[in-house]
Amino acid sequence: MDTLVERSLTKIRKLTGRSQRDLREACDAVLTKIASAKGPNGSMLDETDVFWPLLLAILGRQPKQASQALDCIEKLISYGYLRGAGSVSAAIAEKLPLGTKDKDSDDASAKFTLMDAVVSAICSCNDHHDEEVQLQVLKAVLQAVTSQKCDVHEHSLLKSVRACYHIHLVSKNTMNQTVAKATLQQMVNVVFQRMEMAEEAASRVAKPEPKATEEVTTARSESSNSMDKLFVASPSQAMYPDVLRCLQIEYREVLVKAQSLGLEALATEDEHKTDEPKAASSVFSSPFQKDAFLLFRSLCRISMRSLAEDAATSATSSMASTGPNQGADDPFAFQSKLVSLDLLLSILNHSGPTFRSGDKFLQLVRQYLCVSLLQNCTSNYTQIVELSLRVFVELIAHFKAHLKAEIEVFITNIFLGILESENSSLEHKLLVLEVLKQICADGSILGEIFLNYDCDWNSMDLFKRIVTAISKIAKGKKDAPGSSNAGSSANPKLKGALLPETMLVIKGLECLTATVASLKKSANFTAQDKKDKELLEARDDSDDDEATEAKPVAPVTPHQLSAVEAFDRKKKLQEELAEGILKFNLKPTDGIKFLVARGHMENTPKDVAKFIHEHNARLDKTMVGDYLGKEVQYQNGFCLKVLHEFVDVMDFKGMEIDVAIRHFLAGFRLPGESQKIDRMMEKFAERFCYHNPGVFTSADTAFILSFSIIMLQTDLHNPSVVEEKKMKKHQFLANNRGINNGDDLPADFLGGIYDRIKETPISLKEDLEAQKKILPQNGSVTSTDKQRREAYGKEREAMVKQSEAIFKRRLPAATPRNGSAKSPATAVAFQLITEQTEISYVRPMFEIVWAPLLACCSVIFETCDQMSAVALCLDSFKHAIHLSSRLNMTSERDAFVSILSKFTGLSTSNSREIKAKHLEAIKAVVAVAVKEGNHLGDAWREILQCLSHLSRLQAVAEGAGSDPHFFKQPAATPAPTAALSAAGSFKMFARTSVAASAFVGTPSPSGTTLDELLVSHAALEEENAARVNAEIDPLQVDRVFSSSVHLSNAAIQEFLLQLCVVSLTECAGVSGRVVSSRNMSQNAAPRVFSLQKLVEVADMNMHVRSRVVWAAMWKVLSRHFTTIGCDDNLSIAMYAIDSLKQLSMKFLEKDELRDFNFQRLFLTPFEIIMANAMSMEIRELVLSCVQNMILGRVRNIKSGWKTIWGVLRVAAETYDHLDGDDRIVQMGFGISKMILETHFDRVVSVFVDAIECLLAFAVCGVEETPDVAAGSSLTAMAKDAIRVLEVCLTQLATGHVIEHVHTDSPAKRTTFRSQLALRSHVLNGANEDAIRYQKEESADDLVSDAPMSPRVTPVTAVYTDSQLHTRLWWPVLTALATLSCDKRVDVRVLALETLFGSLHRHGPKLSPGLWSIVFKGVLIPLIGDVRVLEATWPQAKAGAANTGKMALLKVANLFGVYYDAIGFLPELLFALSSCMVDEVEAELACAAASTLETLLVTHGCKFPENVWGLIADELRHVMNQTQPTWVLADAPAVLSPKATAPLLFSPRSRKESYPPSFISVYPGVLQALGFKFNSLPRTEEERPATGYPSKTHLLVHLSLQQAVGHVLSTKLPSELALSDGHFASLQTSLRDSYVFARKVNDRMDVRTTLTRAGWVYPMAKPEADLKSNLLPQELNGKREYLKVLFSLLRHSPDEQVKTEARRQMVELVRRVLGEYLQWSRHNSSIPPAEDTVEVTLDEQWRSISYVPVVVDVLVALEAMNAAEWKGHLQWLYPLLVDLVRSNDKDIRNALHCVLSHKLGAFVA
Repeated sequence: MDTLVERSLTKIRKLTGRSQRDLREACDAVLTKIASAKGPNGSMLDETDVFWPLLLAILGRQPKQASQALDCIEKLISYGYLRGAGSVSAAIAEKLPLGTKDKDSDDASAKFTLMDAVVSAICSCNDHHDEEVQLQVLKAVLQAVTSQKCDVHEHSLLKSVRACYHIHLVSKNTMNQTVAKATLQQMVNVVFQRMEMAEEAASRVAKPEPKATEEVTTARSESSNSMDKLFVASPSQAMYPDVLRCLQIEYREVLVKAQSLGLEALATEDEHKTDEPKAASSVFSSPFQKDAFLLFRSLCRISMRSLAEDAATSATSSMASTGPNQGADDPFAFQSKLVSLDLLLSILNHSGPTFRSGDKFLQLVRQYLCVSLLQNCTSNYTQIVELSLRVFVELIAHFKAHLKAEIEVFITNIFLGILESENSSLEHKLLVLEVLKQICADGSILGEIFLNYDCDWNSMDLFKRIVTAISKIAKGKKDAPGSSNAGSSANPKLKGALLPETMLVIKGLECLTATVASLKKSANFTAQDKKDKELLEARDDSDDDEATEAKPVAPVTPHQLSAVEAFDRKKKLQEELAEGILKFNLKPTDGIKFLVARGHMENTPKDVAKFIHEHNARLDKTMVGDYLGKEVQYQNGFCLKVLHEFVDVMDFKGMEIDVAIRHFLAGFRLPGESQKIDRMMEKFAERFCYHNPGVFTSADTAFILSFSIIMLQTDLHNPSVVEEKKMKKHQFLANNRGINNGDDLPADFLGGIYDRIKETPISLKEDLEAQKKILPQNGSVTSTDKQRREAYGKEREAMVKQSEAIFKRRLPAATPRNGSAKSPATAVAFQLITEQTEISYVRPMFEIVWAPLLACCSVIFETCDQMSAVALCLDSFKHAIHLSSRLNMTSERDAFVSILSKFTGLSTSNSREIKAKHLEAIKAVVAVAVKEGNHLGDAWREILQCLSHLSRLQAVAEGAGSDPHFFKQPAATPAPTAALSAAGSFKMFARTSVAASAFVGTPSPSGTTLDELLVSHAALEEENAARVNAEIDPLQVDRVFSSSVHLSNAAIQEFLLQLCVVSLTECAGVSGRVVSSRNMSQNAAPRVFSLQKLVEVADMNMHVRSRVVWAAMWKVLSRHFTTIGCDDNLSIAMYAIDSLKQLSMKFLEKDELRDFNFQRLFLTPFEIIMANAMSMEIRELVLSCVQNMILGRVRNIKSGWKTIWGVLRVAAETYDHLDGDDRIVQMGFGISKMILETHFDRVVSVFVDAIECLLAFAVCGVEETPDVAAGSSLTAMAKDAIRVLEVCLTQLATGHVIEHVHTDSPAKRTTFRSQLALRSHVLNGANEDAIRYQKEESADDLVSDAPMSPRVTPVTAVYTDSQLHTRLWWPVLTALATLSCDKRVDVRVLALETLFGSLHRHGPKLSPGLWSIVFKGVLIPLIGDVRVLEATWPQAKAGAANTGKMALLKVANLFGVYYDAIGFLPELLFALSSCMVDEVEAELACAAASTLETLLVTHGCKFPENVWGLIADELRHVMNQTQPTWVLADAPAVLSPKATAPLLFSPRSRKESYPPSFISVYPGVLQALGFKFNSLPRTEEERPATGYPSKTHLLVHLSLQQAVGHVLSTKLPSELALSDGHFASLQTSLRDSYVFARKVNDRMDVRTTLTRAGWVYPMAKPEADLKSNLLPQELNGKREYLKVLFSLLRHSPDEQVKTEARRQMVELVRRVLGEYLQWSRHNSSIPPAEDTVEVTLDEQWRSISYVPVVVDVLVALEAMNAAEWKGHLQWLYPLLVDLVRSNDKDIRNALHCVLSHKLGAFVA
């Protein structure tokens, strides 16, 4: 220290002059002390001794001395030698300019420390003219303030600040100004930094309990990030000039040359600053806090000083303001204000938790800073406004939780007021918009504004108001220059430059864009999507199905949820309030009732008056005046009470009466009735006198004068009163004489009222605004800049005054804005947004933003070509689409996407130029498609439509107007050919549209107008296409489709669906473009861009997606490909089918696991296209695709075989015999045959489908006529199909099918025969009852009950009646059975042979159960099928009988061969009996009878007794049915039923009108057959409508007589199991048969009737004179009966039976021989004399017919044994002797044998 002081004082000593004796002596004294201190007895220097010479050097005002002294002081402080803690000596106190208060104080020495004296000495040089001294002052002050070894507080600190201010303002050296500014900044930072550090240290030491207030916690958390920025430099660091030069860069931007505040004001200010905090010093926790408090308050006061231009508001800015108004006399006020605002900005920016949460500082911010900002934000100086707004932004960022009301006032009154004002400057508006942009860009601030204002009932909708104001700015003025063509080429000079209005528009658009961007950031959906994706991947890895039950969302705080709910509630209340106000404006009483009912107010006069006051701006003033002026009787005086309450709320204190009237009438329009005016003004006068006592002697005076003023207003300003008749001042004075209790009011008072009323009429605010709007339009007022500035000055004054008033009456807790019962009673704490805040508030915020944003961007994009504006529009749309799509706001999302797609201009490319902005829009569409694909939903359609148009334009640019030439349609009308040829790219192949053909067909009045229009459109489109092709990379479009693999499962479904929709419009030639009717024909060219992309997307996703997802995708795709594949345009359809084939080949590359059916679903479109395609080419293409798939992917086809067989079957079923073209059928059959011959092992799983397909091919051509069918290729194909079926049956029988088939679902299968028969039925018009095929049956229905007879299962049996085996055998056999009923004889015969041949061949492998199913379901119904065919197809009758007989014989033969395994089948017996009873064809019926006889005789020995009982009953039943017993009775004639299919199948459906006349004694038979018989016998015969017996029945009856006789006669020799009872019943039936015939033959009347009807016995010869008879039946019955009797006599062991047989035989033989002898007299050797009775012709015919019977009798007698013969000789011999006379050679030969053998034996 000594060295430093010695060196400095030595230099100062050299610079002293003669006049500076005190300085010289002081220097010498100190130097002497220093010299003596170096000795052994030296003492340390005292700080006061060292400072004294330095002080004198400073006060000497010599530049070099002062500079040296200041440098020495700075070094002493820097090194810690000068701490200044001691007191000030009297000499120093006397020398220093410490101020009058300081000097006069008694304890001045105690009040000021030495450091205060040092600072005062340093600051005394602040006005020194020398620049070096100024710089040294700055260094010394900075060192003193920032040093940690000395304390500079309160007044000293403020002096230091004042010194730096002074140097910065008055110095002419730019570097000194910059250093001063940097010094100020450093000092301020250190002061507040020390405060924060001290508070932090104190909190660490004391560790007080943490504050519970949310505000403090939040403020500290908010400042945690900025704490690192506080400690910028060490407090002890010296600020040398080189460092300060570096600081110059940081602050250069705010250094603006202007007028600034003067030094005198600073001095006065600081004098007050040092005095005010004395009383409150004890409340500060540390001196550092007090320093910060004083410094911040001083800076706020400096910033509140008024400037010359801003003097208009200075008078009103008295709140918290001290010191005189400096106004325009201060040259440095502007610069001073800038510096203070800059320092305030720095303080706020680097503020710590103590400053942000301390009550003292918050009070300073409210009381000083907010008022300062009110004035400065409305300043006319741009720099001040800019800095003020920056300060406000910092306030919002750090103090928003404590300044809720202030922020609302600032934004609504100041910022939005400036924006909405037409008089504010452009720069001012731009600055305000910049602040709003910063607010909007911060998502947390924006969200907090919404939560704390829009969601609070007691606050206004601040966020909504901000958005509304910004959107108005962004829309711009309709008539503003440059708003429509900003930057356009209309004015070349302005091209590229932004016009003022455009700048505003763009800035407003930036704010809107920032708003949606911040909402997007707040929502943070992208991070959520990433979390969901990671969670999904984790779930897939762990296979945990429950991992995704709930998405990981931030914890939901009820507080935040209630805020959003409060917003919805507030919105609802506002809507109710708006509705109530609307009702009030229509009828006040209705509005009040509505609001009272909704709880917005009570039905009291006070509440109604309060409502009128609060919502006065929205109420209709006329209605308010009318309501308040209602008479006393109205509603019991309620309105009058409301009027009184309305007036009692008003404050008229200190107002002139005319001013009070203006205030009174500002809330309503005065009604026209004088009585209403009288009541209103009376109440006004009362209230005015109450507030202003002593102005008038009584209220009457005020009332009369008020009324007079109203009359004056009407007289002066009523346009209907002419100028000459308007009231003059003297008249007004005269009218008001003596109204003051007989005295006159002062003339000056009344004259002032008159002048004011005349100058400014009493009018409503709404009327004034309407006049302002009308006057400029009428051109009566010209607006100039000066007038605009003046108007803005008034607006500014009103804004500041109103805002300050709000600040003054601001209460700690917000009170409700109205008395609504629904309003919250308590104020809600300010809600801050943290990481834990639920993002549910984003949706209501976006609901507010989206509509203004959409409107603004739409207008701006269409009217402005500025790329910056275009970029903002597109960014806004991207953000909006992002938000709306993820917030499930589908309508909003679709609106944005739709408008964005229109922005591209692609749909109007042939009528509008595509500019750079349209190209950017195209890129935006692609970007949206790639980024937002998972959430676009229905909006995909617009995007894909855009991409479709884009591909079309790119194709045009490459020289092709539509897709390749194979989409050509038939040529259109050739009228526009020339134009299209000229257009070049439009000469492609379009469909003929109705509009085009109609236009072309009509002659055009203007000749070539259409051609020119088409050429111009084509040229423009080519130009646009070239531009698009040059700018848009096709790979970008491909990226949209390639990124489909990243879409979610739900999104890919929607994407495919919309792509299919767009593809449909393309293929249909509907482009979706906006075109006129003149060029509509050009837009009908089909395209396949989207179809091609569908193929690509399907290919890319095929193996990426899971099979389940892919199945859902393919459901959409297949429907589309099917639709396109059936298109009328063959080229399009073939393209779709080819695409389908490619996808199928790709899909079939992957092998399919067992029991899956994805292949079947995938190939289904082929089957549908095949079924619906009308074109032969399409069907051929489908079949060729199927063939290629089989050839190329046969190894991988599994479930796809089912669909392939479906395609082939459809190919067969859709054959039209009228068309005659069998190419498709032949091709399909060739494929089927190839599959079965080469790949049979692969199709065994669909064996049934293959069989049905073969059957479908085989029945093709069944409609052909017999002559055509004989040589038809289809007949050959049918035969070939039968051979293939035989091969399949062989494969089945040999076990190849069973080895590969696995059991699947046991569903019953419907046979194909039903569909075939239905077709035949439609073609032939047959009776519905005759169609057997309509019965849908399956093998499962044919499992029989307990068998009638024992069955033996062959050892070789492989196939049982199990479901699996039945399901395989059934279709093959039914197919052959169906073909066995084919109308073509060759096919029918081959099918029968194949069917029975295969069954004979493979029969041993069938079990009894399967045999039963085969017979019941296939073979026995086949008999009925043949009969149906014969009945419904007359052309087949030629060979039907043979076929039917063949079928009967083969069925019976097969039954007999395999009877042991089959057992007896009653169904076969019933089928044969049905043929005999119901068949029309005699040959077939007789064949059935003979078949039955053969069956009974050949295999009867195998039948058990119960079976024989059933057979006997059935034989009796059939004999009774075929015997026309009705001819002997008068039975009514009825129609005999036709043969129906159910009769042929089972006895369950046999008609009860045909029960057997004898019931079997075996109940098991009845139970097995299901018969239900009536106990009464049949008593009524049915008579046919023809009136004569059926010839078929008679022939069948003859056959049955032979069959019964054969059975009965062979019973004993063959040992048949026929019981005695059944034997007797059959014997009786046989006897009854010939007895009945004999009765008919004896009844000549019956025979005559039959003869007249034209009936002849079928076997009778046509004799003219013979009557009809039943002789054959009688004779045949007797012959068979005699055989039975002789058999019994020969073989029966029972003597009783023999006796009865012998008796009947004797009786019958005697009768037969006797009758013959009687009737044959004419043909015998009896003499005529003996023959006395004439033989009739009938008897003669009978005798001839009896010859065979007689011969049979003689033969039987000849065969009788001797013992029996001997017993009959007595009665027989005479008859034999008489027979000798017969002339018939057969009888005589037979008689010869009898006589020779029998009688000869006796004679011998």
